[in-house]
Amino acid sequence: MIWIQLLTYHAFCAAAAMVVLEIFAFMLRIVARFPRPLPLLFGLVFYGLVALCFALPLLGLERINWAHGSSSELFRTMGLIGYLSSLLLAVLFFKWRHLAALKSLGYFQSRSRP
Repeated sequence: MIWIQLLTYHAFCAAAAMVVLEIFAFMLRIVARFPRPLPLLFGLVFYGLVALCFALPLLGLERINWAHGSSSELFRTMGLIGYLSSLLLAVLFFKWRHLAALKSLGYFQSRSRP
């Protein structure tokens, strides 16, 4: 039963991360129209909020573990691997859907000069 809950939790985390990244891309597109220093400042604030949203599911993972009263290394390992794979899916979806448009607006540019 705990493994089904864990799988459901990771599916929910992947869906929530995709929604958060959709909102992030939408907000960056709006902020890109502002005068010069504001897109950088707002982008940093939005990035911090996204990072916070990505870290919060780790607390929920521990709540699932505590609800069953056992703390096993296998559960923690599978929980972390599942969480990282759900984040990977969300980030790949973001890359596929928004990265080219955001690069054209000036975000996510390479810092190395060719």
